[in-house]
Amino acid sequence: PDDLMESLEPFDSEEAVDFRTAYLSGYVADKYDIAQEDVAPRIRERVCEEVDDRFRGTITGYDEITMNGSSIDAKRSGVDYVLYPVWLFNLRWNEEKFTFAVNGQTGKVAGDLPPSKTKMAVASLALFCVLWIASWLLFSPGASLDEIIDAMTYVTLFCIMIAVIVYESLKDGLKSVEKRHGSEYYYREGSMDISDESEEFLYKRITTD
Repeated sequence: PDDLMESLEPFDSEEAVDFRTAYLSGYVADKYDIAQEDVAPRIRERVCEEVDDRFRGTITGYDEITMNGSSIDAKRSGVDYVLYPVWLFNLRWNEEKFTFAVNGQTGKVAGDLPPSKTKMAVASLALFCVLWIASWLLFSPGASLDEIIDAMTYVTLFCIMIAVIVYESLKDGLKSVEKRHGSEYYYREGSMDISDESEEFLYKRITTD
């Protein structure tokens, strides 16, 4: 999957050598399955994201920067067919398939870990109980029965919401596969040259606490 390969970045193309069949002895090589024309929009998207980020980095003296729009003219350069070293592991756990990959250059590992729904549910339930009991001890002294019922109704809903958020956070924490933003790993320092720069004051916004 493309997001799995992007999660393994960076790859150091400076170490690339001319291809020889002997390099593949004992290994399996996959041919690309996406044509140049099909992958070009994704390349442009990442280049534009990186350009925007780099320009943001040149703006100083402000507490907040809002970009309303940008116009980027990206021109295609040459395309090389490169084989990168990747170790792939496929496993099945609880009738689900999981794929893990290792960057053969850096040793970086990417893959979504199988979640233990029981452990996450127990952790979320334990948090719910702690919050509920703490709220009961806080609201019950000196309060009438109706006040306690009203308060604990809202507390119960709040505790359920927190428990669900914690459960989802634990589940998301096991995921390391995602599409990358920008292309910082492939940016060459000093390659960006700002030929013209101007600034126009429009308005000042003051916020108070």
